[in-house]
Amino acid sequence: MKIYLVKLNEWSWDEYDGFVVAAKSEDEAIAYIRERHSESSVDWGSGYTVTEVKASGYDIPTEILCSFNAG
Repeated sequence: MKIYLVKLNEWSWDEYDGFVVAAKSEDEAIAYIRERHSESSVDWGSGYTVTEVKASGYDIPTEILCSFNAG
């Protein structure tokens, strides 16, 4: 497993602006987030960046941190 930082390009109140996720690949990280969080709380249309964070010790997709902007 790898650790990925996923940052949304744009966000507003009542939306997430980023996540840190353990997954096997970037695609699995995005799929995991999309499965767990509704489209109304994540602005995928604005785009996003995915950065691998070097770490070990995870063997299943795991959300480590998410950032939500309550309005």
